[in-house]
Formats: sequence, structure tokens, C-alpha cells
Amino acid sequence: MFLKRNGRFFLFILISVILITGVYIAHTNRTHLKSNYVVEAATGLGNYTVKNGDSIFAIAGKFGVSISALKQTNGLDSDKMTPGQVLTIPNEPSGDWYTVKNGDSLYGITSKYNVTVDALKKVNGLNSDLITPCQVLVIPSAKMVAEEKPAEIKDNPAPKVQSEPVINTDRPLYEILQERGFNNSNTNIVIFVDKSDRLLSLYIGNTRLKSYPIQLGDGGLADKEVQGDHKTPEGNFYVAEKSILKPADQFLGTRWLRISYPNVEDADRGLHQGLIDQSTHDMIVEAFKNKGTPPQYTALGGGVGIHGGDSKEQAANWTWGCIGLRNQDVEDFFDFVEVGTPIYIQQ
Repeated sequence: MFLKRNGRFFLFILISVILITGVYIAHTNRTHLKSNYVVEAATGLGNYTVKNGDSIFAIAGKFGVSISALKQTNGLDSDKMTPGQVLTIPNEPSGDWYTVKNGDSLYGITSKYNVTVDALKKVNGLNSDLITPCQVLVIPSAKMVAEEKPAEIKDNPAPKVQSEPVINTDRPLYEILQERGFNNSNTNIVIFVDKSDRLLSLYIGNTRLKSYPIQLGDGGLADKEVQGDHKTPEGNFYVAEKSILKPADQFLGTRWLRISYPNVEDADRGLHQGLIDQSTHDMIVEAFKNKGTPPQYTALGGGVGIHGGDSKEQAANWTWGCIGLRNQDVEDFFDFVEVGTPIYIQQ
């Protein structure tokens, strides 16, 4: 009886020890695997074998190094790689690390680290907004983000604005271009709009050619945020479309230059505020990469442009968010700007 009773007791103890040991080993292995991943990525040392579906951006993000350093170390002239290719990971950590907790979201994480959702997803190879607790994410550095910015923002810096601008409305633009020795067929003009001074100025490099008086949206001087606020947007844009209006429109006049609003910053803001979904956000980003027309019918608004129609009969700042000029002024420079011409708008 004693052996039987104590045998059951010892069997109970044995099973308990086995169960506890198993749980401990599983937890240790999980922690070990996660730690190894973080250490491997943080040190940025060793080799990596390219797998199907890998991208240069995702690999750089995984190991916390910049794309340029990864390409330079491996003698890559492009972003193309082949499965089975072995890459040497440079010792150049360039990002922070974050372990996902219960209740975390991509928006919350990006707000904390001041990066965009799109950049965070690209660095970590995420195809959706789904993240899980204990997942380790690399936070892209400013250098990594800069390498992925659309070329039109990165390669076309805004001109240095000259103080006390003069409105040269007495001479046609083509005469000014000829006088300064610019080729009319390839002027590389940049449009700069100062909302506070209510001026639209044309630049080539840092040389101001001519300025025109403008009217803005009747919703106030602040930056545009949503559809229907009648505010003129601010930021870096480009000419997305251009049209000659015949007959002249009552409000748009004789010429129309569509501004590429919303831009990438507007898309990030709209996604974070729940004004647009991820699909719409990605369409805006893709449009900017290709200098196309971003989606116009969203909660962010659209249909913003530079146009004619201004006259003495119009009240000050009479547009619904556009930049209004006199017909003769917009006609003066219309033929010298193309789709893709940079537009910079500031207060």
C-alpha cells in the first residue's frame, strides 16, 4: 500500500518536472532565437544568402545598414539580386530596434520615432499593417529614408528666395529669357509661390526671372488639410497636367495647370488621421514617383491648380484653394513650363 501510494506521488512529481522543464526550454529557445536575430542585425557582420522575394531595401533594413553601404560593399551597380547570391553585410548599423508590444500599431510606432508608415513597412518587408507582439522591427534612420524618397523631391531643391521681390509685369517672359541667354525650349523653370506675399515667381536655379500677383483660397492662409476647406496647399509639388481652355472658363480663365496635390506628406498625414486607406496612400506615393496625377477624389481633397480668371471684379482670395492669376499672366509663362515642372508653395 505504501509503495502504491508513494508511487503515485513520485509519478506526479516526475510529470510536473517534465512539464516545467519543457516550458522553460521553449521559452529559452524563443528568447534565444529572438536575441540572435537582434544581435545579428545590430552588429551588421557576416554574410547573407539572397532568397526568393528578397529586395535590397528589405535586406538593408533587416541588418540595420544603409542601401548605399550594402551595394558598395558587394559591388552592386543596381538593386537587382538573384536567389542564392551571397552578400557581405557591412559593419554599419544605421537604425534603431523596436519590439512590438500588445496594442501596438504601425501608426503608433512611426509617430514615436518620427518616420513614415511606408518607410517602416519597406525596411521590414511588410506587405500589410499587421504586426504581432514580440515581433522585432528595425526603425529606419534618416539616411535610409532619404535613399527611398521620390526623386522629384530629393533632386529638385527649392530655390533660394531673393528678398524684396519685384513684380515684372511690364516685360514678357520670353524677352527676359532671351536677354539672360536661356534656351526657350529647355528652360528648367521652377515655380515658387509665396502665400504671405501673394506672389508666384519663376526661377532658373537661384535666379528669379519674373513675379506675378496671385489670389489664394478663401479658406484662410493655413495649409490645406481636407476636401472642401478652400485652403491653398503648401509643400513640394509639380505640374501634373496642363490645359488650354477654349472658350475661357468663368473662374479658371484661359489656362489650367494642375498641382500634384495631395503629395506624399499629405498621404502620410491622411493615413495616420484615418482620412484615407493604405491603398489610396500607396497610389499617391506611386503617382509621385512617376510624376503622375495623384488620386483627386479623396477626403484630402483635390482639383487644385494654377489658373487664370482673376480680375478687378473678383474679391481678394476668391478661389476654392487654387492659385488664381490674370489670364495674361498665366498665358505669359504657360508655354515655358511642362508636366513635371517643380512647384514649391510656402507661407
